[in-house]
Amino acid sequence: MRVRSPCQRDVAASHLITWPFYTQWRDAIWGTDITFIPTRQGWLYVAAVLAMYSCKIVGWAMSNKADQVLASDALNMAITQRRPKAGVIHHKIFHYIEVFYNRQRKHSSLGYRSPERCERLLWAA
Repeated sequence: MRVRSPCQRDVAASHLITWPFYTQWRDAIWGTDITFIPTRQGWLYVAAVLAMYSCKIVGWAMSNKADQVLASDALNMAITQRRPKAGVIHHKIFHYIEVFYNRQRKHSSLGYRSPERCERLLWAA
């Protein structure tokens, strides 16, 4: 049985949280991500839902396609497992990656530069 999240919309919500993602409540903020793993049969896509309170993965799913069904299955698992109260924030990860991680976060391995700054310096050389 699929559970439709009350957070599902046709358009993205405005940003309700900022980096660093921290909460003192167990199921107040969930972050999501999808990654892929090469296998002998092709790519395996894995979607995960992370509880920001403890950094625990509370829902996950695997598929040979990175699509809405994969993301929904991971979210449905989290909802079924945790049964959060109304108001849980299911966060759009785009802002973290494109605004903070790639452009602001400094990495010691990159000479304390952001990935974006490091690439600009390498391409200019």
